Amino acid sequence: MRDIAKAIIILILALFGIYFLESLQKEITTNRCINIPAISENRGVLTKFCIKAIDGSGRVFVEIPSNFQDKYLLSFLFARNAVCKIYEKCNEYDYLFYPEKYFIAEGFSGTAGFGVLIMSVFNSLMNNYATTGFLLPNGIIFPVSGILEKLNASTLNGEKLVAPSNLSDKIVQAYTILDLEEIFFNKEYNLSYEIPKAYFEVMKEVSEDICKDIENSTIKELIENRRFYSAASLCYVEKSNNNKYLPNITEEELDEQIADLEKNLSSIKCDTYVCEELKYQVSSRINLSKDMEDLNKKYWRFYTAEGWYRILISLKDLNRFNTCKKIDEDLNLILYLSESNINLTENCFERREILANFYINLLANLDFDLDKFLESSRKYLLFLYRNNGFSPTSYSYFTYGEDLIRMGKVTDGILYILYGINYAV
Repeated sequence: MRDIAKAIIILILALFGIYFLESLQKEITTNRCINIPAISENRGVLTKFCIKAIDGSGRVFVEIPSNFQDKYLLSFLFARNAVCKIYEKCNEYDYLFYPEKYFIAEGFSGTAGFGVLIMSVFNSLMNNYATTGFLLPNGIIFPVSGILEKLNASTLNGEKLVAPSNLSDKIVQAYTILDLEEIFFNKEYNLSYEIPKAYFEVMKEVSEDICKDIENSTIKELIENRRFYSAASLCYVEKSNNNKYLPNITEEELDEQIADLEKNLSSIKCDTYVCEELKYQVSSRINLSKDMEDLNKKYWRFYTAEGWYRILISLKDLNRFNTCKKIDEDLNLILYLSESNINLTENCFERREILANFYINLLANLDFDLDKFLESSRKYLLFLYRNNGFSPTSYSYFTYGEDLIRMGKVTDGILYILYGINYAV
């Protein structure tokens, strides 16, 4: 599958010159260029990349340098998918990328710059900065290596460096596609968004229920601050790992309760996308509980399924756009990188979680400002809600990720931030 995909990509790129000549009459932008730093022989070097855009359907064409890797080619597609999360007209043009001179091309650190070039098609003015960073298809920017060397190269060229890093006060930090838009194009958004009151009401009930009989100052503080999903998650972990919380129930009785919940769930006919999302959350937890042999763990996993069922009943009439097509486009890119065989289901919600787990494995280091990362990610989350509608799963996972990071569980927290963003796009 990988060989076939590679052959298709190479064939498309080989046709670049012919396509470019035939399409000159449809060109809709003048050249826009940006300096993208890389590492060569342990020092930073700058390569100026440029873009032309023509009427089209979202295709990407790249001039192939003399030496390149698969990741280099995929970088342009990663950037396009990220930009398409915030620009609806993204797929109305085709994009032609080329460097001013040939060079050794590798890795994903150019994705942030390629994203800026695509956004430049939709903006009349563009600030002149060098930029580096791993722009994921969902719009989050991961840190990359060689920041100080790249900063030195940018500074010697008289430019600031935009990057997801706080290694120097000379760096302009960027952690999402929205950050890039604000920095390079002076865009400002009114990102006020009111989370539905019904969400907090039902989550309060669910968290207080599962946290009953647990005396813990952290959990108490989370509930007081309306961090209900985080509190419920911690209480689930506490109760599932301690048999003293197991009620007087036999496995046969528990199986009957699970069967009743499955029957109730199957009777719900969804009219909204949020309803389908929440049905998946209930169903996935039911299936997990059925696979567990330890009675205590099985009971409390079932208990979380019941909690999500209450959330489903309360929020199933909320609506948002069905964005599964975007998720499938992102997953197709990631699968090309994967060397393992993945059993994919038709469930769009499971695919969102599969993507997040792929993304976290691409996180190279934690050398960045976590507070600014969280601030930028939350702004982007609210932007996505304004565009696509509210997702109860997204907000639950995202807030849990924030709290895990503040508890010092950084990698786990970033994973849940990614879950939250993927459910929001």
